[in-house]
Amino acid sequence: MIEKSIKELIAYAVKHLYLSSEDKVFFENVLRHHFDVENTYDGEIDDLSIENLGSPEEIAKSLLDDLMSEGKSEEEAKRHISFAFGIVSPRPSQVITGFESLRKKDSEVALMFLKQIETFANYFKEIEYDDILFEETLDNGMTLMFFGNAKEEKEAISNGYPKCPLCYENIGLYGDDNHESGMTLRSVPIIVADEKWYLKFVSNPYFNDHFICFKDEHVTYQTDKMTFHRLLDFVTRFQSLFAGSDSERVPGSEHEYIEGGSEPLPIFSSKDKEVLFESERGTRVSKLNYHLSALRIKGTEKEDMMNVGDAILKAWKGYDNGVIDPKNNRVISYARKVDYEYELLLVLCPSKESEVGLLEAAGLFAFSRREMSNNEDLKQKALKSLEEATAFKNNDEEQEAFDSFVLGALTKGHAA
Repeated sequence: MIEKSIKELIAYAVKHLYLSSEDKVFFENVLRHHFDVENTYDGEIDDLSIENLGSPEEIAKSLLDDLMSEGKSEEEAKRHISFAFGIVSPRPSQVITGFESLRKKDSEVALMFLKQIETFANYFKEIEYDDILFEETLDNGMTLMFFGNAKEEKEAISNGYPKCPLCYENIGLYGDDNHESGMTLRSVPIIVADEKWYLKFVSNPYFNDHFICFKDEHVTYQTDKMTFHRLLDFVTRFQSLFAGSDSERVPGSEHEYIEGGSEPLPIFSSKDKEVLFESERGTRVSKLNYHLSALRIKGTEKEDMMNVGDAILKAWKGYDNGVIDPKNNRVISYARKVDYEYELLLVLCPSKESEVGLLEAAGLFAFSRREMSNNEDLKQKALKSLEEATAFKNNDEEQEAFDSFVLGALTKGHAA
């Protein structure tokens, strides 16, 4: 009965989405009009059960059943549900004001506030934290994590507004067959490296506190020294999170963004194989014992770390050994703060069109339902992708070339 589902949604919003009890009647009437319902529900609802809900799935499922029983398609019904949850969620300005007020006192509390709204306003999560198909330990001791039920994204068809699915202007869109609803989107403006960006948590997370931070302007992104500045500045502001960038995986990608979370991914637990370089200001560059060609830049002075990273990046963009085409070279980068030091991890990748992106390079593979087969097939597919994304193979000759490349880049591009 949709009248009951509306009443339960209003009660849910009061308990979990900061809806004032003074506004209950107003929003119930708005939803009754939207769903073309004449009467209100006069029966009892289980307030205690609603208070104990950890997510909106149960409320959303009840609405979905009601709407589909009226003959609506599943996609159409979900758009109606997104509208309903968006209406009873805090207004974007309220979220921004609340986040900023909390951030001035404690950035971690502010993050929890933003994540709570994301958790309780979004429904039909397709990925769960415990939805790991299996883990695979490689010869070097590194672990790859394989997730199932990866969300199959729609191919957005743009009519010019918004310019892409990341743009802030998606907020509040009702949605259609070509564009997902933006009714429950809530993001907050933050300053990253003296630029305006927007921060939001991901509704289909692959790891704890999975966020995306996107630039307020719709600009084509690229990897350069400014990328490292943004990553290091972000983790200075939010020290419980790591941040990563894979800006050039697809040439001409349209909207600059970084993403990350709080859960240490396999790349962060990799050990240093050897220290290759140390600057006068104490910045150290180590080669990792990892399945990809990866470096750890560690230190306390962010500007020096940025200069070191930029020297490696510029050298890699011009690296040509007769096999690797420098036009395709890209760097996948991650940053985090551990105690008093910063870490900047760089993965050198010889292909912009490789299937290995930010998550895969960190050791996390996600497969959609249509890709699922047996574990061995998934493992071989992942290992093939990693092999194609490895700049320097694991043999003495190529590892010596790796060392030589790093030392050459830093002695030419950075004062030791």
